[in-house]
Order: sequence, then C-alpha cells, then structure tokens
Amino acid sequence: MMIPDTPTPFAVEKSEEEGFFSFSWQTFKATLFKPKQFFSQLDPQGSLRRPLSYWILFNLIGSFFISAQVLLFTQGELKKGAGLAPGNDWGPFLFAIFAGFLLICLLLLLTNGIFTGWFHLLLRWRKGTSYPFRSSFRVLCFSSSPYFLFAIPIVGIWLGGLWSTILFLFGIKTIHQTSWTRVITTWIMANALFGFVIFAGVFLAGYFRQYFL
Repeated sequence: MMIPDTPTPFAVEKSEEEGFFSFSWQTFKATLFKPKQFFSQLDPQGSLRRPLSYWILFNLIGSFFISAQVLLFTQGELKKGAGLAPGNDWGPFLFAIFAGFLLICLLLLLTNGIFTGWFHLLLRWRKGTSYPFRSSFRVLCFSSSPYFLFAIPIVGIWLGGLWSTILFLFGIKTIHQTSWTRVITTWIMANALFGFVIFAGVFLAGYFRQYFL
C-alpha cells in the first residue's frame, strides 16, 4: 500500500508560539465541533509532545470526575470501611481517595494506549495503513476531548466513552485514508482479542493462586 500524501499539519499544533492551554482549548473545540476538518489536516507523522500532553490532561480530567462520582455515591460505605467516626483522622481516607484517582488515571492511560497499539498492529496486518504507530496514537490523544462529559453523574461516563470512541474511529479512517468497513471490523477484532487476552490472564492468575499459593 502506498503512503498517501501527508496532510497539512494542524495550524495550531504547527505554531511553536502557541501556548499549551491556548492550543488545548482550540484543539478541544476543533475535535468536538469540526472533527472532519481537524483530522483531515492532522499530520500522521507529527510530533508526540503536544498530543501526549493533551491526552494526559484530559485523562486527568476524566479520572477526577470518575473519582468524584465514586466518592459521591459511596462515601458512606467508604467511611464505614475505613472505620471513620466523627473526630477521627481523615488523612488515611483522603490519601486512599487520591491513590484511587491516580490508579484510575493510570488504568485509562495504559488500557487505551495498549489497545491502540494492538488495534494499529491489526490494521497494518489488514493493509489498512502504512503509517507507523505514531499516527494512530496521535488520533487516540486527540479523541480524549469528550472526557469532560464524565462530570455528568452516571450517564456521563457512557456518553463520554461513546463519543470518544466515535472520534477515534473517525480519526483513524481519516488519517489512514481507509474504509469504514476495514476500520470497524478491525476495531471489533481488536476488542475481541484484547478481551480474550484479559480473560485468559485473569483465569490463569486465579488458577495459579488456587493451586500454587
């Protein structure tokens, strides 16, 4: 497969004088309201510095809102489990909440990053792209914009996750200039195999624990 012509880099990303927060705000608006224009202008082989920073920022935002919801709906059980009574030291409890926030953020980063690598590998195997992993990873970074919806109790996580997935698939199709059929079937294959690997890992861990520990 021939590598398609490299699109014009996104103007804001190209500008070295643009501050990070100004870049993030303009990227946020572009990905949500003008995704076709944004991804069609995105350089598949551009720098990872700003996309990675943007991805981490929105993963932190999403993790904060998830942690806040967990605390909001389970604070009674958490306090009881921590053995807190009026006048008790809140330090360990607050530390546990903060550790949970970091854990959620780390899980979001790792699972999405690993899945995208696996997805890109399958896409290359199916001759859907000739670009390196960097191109798909840049799409992943910028498709995290809908994580702000995690602020909406309960349904926000589903809405943000769905919107982010649609953005990711649209960005992949656009930047790799491939078909919807190839993108969607590759995504289904990647999810099925990724889920199987996780299930097998959990099963083997449980088997090992039961018979060898």
